[in-house]
Amino acid sequence: MALDKKTIQKIADLAKLNLSAKEFLSWPKQLGKIMAYVDKINKLKLENVSESLTGVSTEKSVWREDKVKIFKGQHLNQGKKNSDLLVVPKVFDN
Repeated sequence: MALDKKTIQKIADLAKLNLSAKEFLSWPKQLGKIMAYVDKINKLKLENVSESLTGVSTEKSVWREDKVKIFKGQHLNQGKKNSDLLVVPKVFDN
């Protein structure tokens, strides 16, 4: 795919890049390589490839379901309790 100066300038503007003259001259070649690689990927036959949204593993989640457990005498160092809230020492001074 041939990229003219106007297209390259538009891409640079969209990416909010301030290209120097030297960078501007090297962009057609670099973007051409990228576009050729994208075309190569687009030609691949991927109909039978399953899409994974969580990673490369096809295994199911091994996380357990959360269950609420109430313990008597929960923690010995939990501090004072006010209603359903724990009273803790101040961390920050005003």
